[in-house]
Amino acid sequence: MVRFPKFVLGYLATWLILWGVGFAVGAAVASKFMIGGITPQTELFRYFFFALTFMSIGLTTRFKTLAEIRAGRMVAAYVVSLIIIILIALGLSIAFFTGLPPPG
Repeated sequence: MVRFPKFVLGYLATWLILWGVGFAVGAAVASKFMIGGITPQTELFRYFFFALTFMSIGLTTRFKTLAEIRAGRMVAAYVVSLIIIILIALGLSIAFFTGLPPPG
């Protein structure tokens, strides 16, 4: 049985909602919310989604199953790779929110 990742539906729903809001209010009204750049408006969302990311990882991890199959090495590899991913994401977030332009 193939399981469909539910987070894809969440991303799609979020995208559709934000697209609908942006389409409904129009560019002129939306530009009034962007006074001072986008960073002040995204500050709350940044903290919220940062916390939500780690909570989601914890909710989707099945520790009982890992213990049953004696997956100690696999868990260690997961933790190491997760730390690497967190450090990369942290570096990109710091670069983005300090105003570093994207490559290109």
